[in-house]
Amino acid sequence: MSSSILKNPIMGSNQVSAEQMIQFVKPVNPSFNPAIAEQFLAVGRKYGVRGDVAFCQAILESNWFRFGGDIRLSQNNFAGLGATGGTSGATFSTIEQGVTAQIQHLYAYATKAALPPGEKIVDPRFHLVVRGSAPNWEELAGKWAFPGYDKTKYRNIDEALAANDTYGQKIIALYNRLKGVNQVDPTAWKMEGINWLYEQGFLTNERWKDQINEPLPLWAEALILQRMFQKLSSER
Repeated sequence: MSSSILKNPIMGSNQVSAEQMIQFVKPVNPSFNPAIAEQFLAVGRKYGVRGDVAFCQAILESNWFRFGGDIRLSQNNFAGLGATGGTSGATFSTIEQGVTAQIQHLYAYATKAALPPGEKIVDPRFHLVVRGSAPNWEELAGKWAFPGYDKTKYRNIDEALAANDTYGQKIIALYNRLKGVNQVDPTAWKMEGINWLYEQGFLTNERWKDQINEPLPLWAEALILQRMFQKLSSER
């Protein structure tokens, strides 16, 4: 690979949240299971692999987790492991196991290190990988995916790399889009409720806006209920 081609390591820490990942997929696939995103982050963290980027690889492989090819959603095989030549590929009993198999396959390409303590191989193709032969996402073309580029558009992989259009580069392009998804403020729905209470006159002390994660004392709850009943009575 040319030294001028940008390389992104497979190993590393997650940089986006599960919420961003879910928001990224849901507009394309409304039935997407959020537990998948959470497992990519958790398993990736355990192996020191970029679970958030592996998630984008799964998007590419599974057509946004809609599948439709040789593999079914029920197989929990998010990266097409073993699905070659029209075969249905490997099947995993749980989402966690399927994600682990994909992360292990990436781990095999990225490093020669032993598995993390206590981990057992669940990737059925782990032994087929030349350990440490592709430490960067861009190097998966021709290894994980063969040939890893569109032969009708490019004469060779170097041309595809120069055009930023190989298998690994497509994964990184998806990840760059994922990074642009705005993080939802987890307190937004709480503030919406607090603001409504103020608008209706049920709360009057502004300090509650600074304490939205604190439980209301019993007297405050009673006062709010009293004001609500008074309002309802006055509107009859």
